[in-house]
Amino acid sequence: MITLYQIEYTKEMIDFLNSHPEGGWTNAMNKYPMIHADMTVKHEGSEAWLPEFFQHYRAVANIKADTLADAWGIGNAFGGLHTDMVDQGLLEPLLPYIKLKNGHETVHMHSMSVGDICKMNDEYYLCESFGWAKVEV
Repeated sequence: MITLYQIEYTKEMIDFLNSHPEGGWTNAMNKYPMIHADMTVKHEGSEAWLPEFFQHYRAVANIKADTLADAWGIGNAFGGLHTDMVDQGLLEPLLPYIKLKNGHETVHMHSMSVGDICKMNDEYYLCESFGWAKVEV
């Protein structure tokens, strides 16, 4: 079993990012440590990783996989829906479902991506642009 950890911005952060003139990514990174951590690992990878970044992550799902490559496929629903992965017993959501504006309920996570972290065998791995890097949390 692999546990997936992700960062989720608050509505306040998103509103700030989209505001003008004080918004934008640079100002948001300066104002919100979570956005700073997220952008740092997404753009600079494990070489810029700091263990204190992990406080901004939360466990969103357990993935029934033995390898990070398999977890990647399931975390991206093999191009389908995360709810399909739940129905197949491959993904166990750790957060309540969310309701979208169209009324559809879905798993409270995004597709696995650069900057996400997987815990496998009590070790943590950062998803990089190409592959994975072990990180200390």
